[in-house]
Amino acid sequence: MTAQKPPSKGTRLDPWFGSYAQRAHNMRASEVRALFAVANRPEVVSLAGGMPNLADLPMDIISKTVADVVLHDGLVALQYGSGQGHEKLREQILDVMRLEGISAHPDDVVVTTGSQQALDLVTRIFINPGDVIVAEAPSYVGALSVFRSYEADVAHVPIDAHGLIPERLEETFRELAAAGRTVKFLYTIPNFHNPAGVTISLERRHQIIDICHRYGVLIIEDNPYGLLGFDKEPIPAMRSFDEDGIIYLGSFSKTFAPGFRIGWAVAPHAVREKLVLAAESAILCPSHASQLAISAYLENCDWQGQIKEFQQMYRRRRDAMISALSEHLPEASWNVPEGGFYTWVKLPPGLDSKSMLPRAVTGRVAYVPGTAFYYDGTGADHMRLSFCYPTEENIREGIRRLAAVVSQEREAVELFGTSPQLDDVTDVDAPGPDIA
Repeated sequence: MTAQKPPSKGTRLDPWFGSYAQRAHNMRASEVRALFAVANRPEVVSLAGGMPNLADLPMDIISKTVADVVLHDGLVALQYGSGQGHEKLREQILDVMRLEGISAHPDDVVVTTGSQQALDLVTRIFINPGDVIVAEAPSYVGALSVFRSYEADVAHVPIDAHGLIPERLEETFRELAAAGRTVKFLYTIPNFHNPAGVTISLERRHQIIDICHRYGVLIIEDNPYGLLGFDKEPIPAMRSFDEDGIIYLGSFSKTFAPGFRIGWAVAPHAVREKLVLAAESAILCPSHASQLAISAYLENCDWQGQIKEFQQMYRRRRDAMISALSEHLPEASWNVPEGGFYTWVKLPPGLDSKSMLPRAVTGRVAYVPGTAFYYDGTGADHMRLSFCYPTEENIREGIRRLAAVVSQEREAVELFGTSPQLDDVTDVDAPGPDIA
């Protein structure tokens, strides 16, 4: 038998280039992302990553809990499990969601490998190439990466201090319908938005649900930060008002630990069945060991008390960032998030956050340019700053360094009329954990 040769349309660096599916050519990492390899050096203060701070977790208790799972249930934990997820954990997830007003049945829950996989599965079962997804402007970079990989088009809808603007949402639906475009779903992060940090008000949640009902559009409610508010009780989840028109995505990555890679989706019955089939074809089943470890944590540890500790710790870090911005960058503007991980900063006129990033890294500070959060690469006048991972001292030092870089950029704009450009930088289409 003659061995198959690579196709003739390959390249010198990749002989199989001509064999890839079209959607694979939409998957690319940008030069901006490459800069974060440098940004991870210890001398650089990274205000970029969305990584939670795990130092406040009771590692002694967690290590014993995980050890007990292996010791007493190891033959189950290390075996294959259900494609829908461990039944006991699904029951416990109901207790977590009940804090935001969601009432569901364990059969409604599909456990996934982080909520990122849940988002991928939802997009996989609903999107054909050329379908339209409506999303906030800006929106989560990891979601935009998934949407692009399935060859969807994204229509952005503006937000303000109270979240997604219902009037602009309806206007977008009306324009897309007039153009004959198919809108498959609205993707929204209603609580402590990534990257903008804003929260959709209770009144607007009802308005958005009503608009989507009238236009027959499914809502994907992505809610990893909902329990991490600093001052107020959680606003009821959108899913609590509508069980048939909303798929809810949740995660233990922000309220416990991302290393276990456990998230979930709550969906209408027929959709849930499709999600399970899609999950089984992708991974057979989520990690049984991780599920049992989280189940034991929820059963044996004060997980609600731990969330309250996280809330207080992240509030102190938020306060440190806002204080430092007020002191060192008064010429910029920003929101004051009431929870979550992020502050959304608008730069002074004429500055470009993407082209400025290499000089910021040289100045030993990193952030994520606003362009990463728009499907069309706009948003260069904004940057996302994360206060979740650095210490309060490092946050203040990072903002001081950032202010020095901004000052230099403003001098360049005044001298040359424009910010120096970084050539051939594409959008951040394949984010790693240090960016997302």
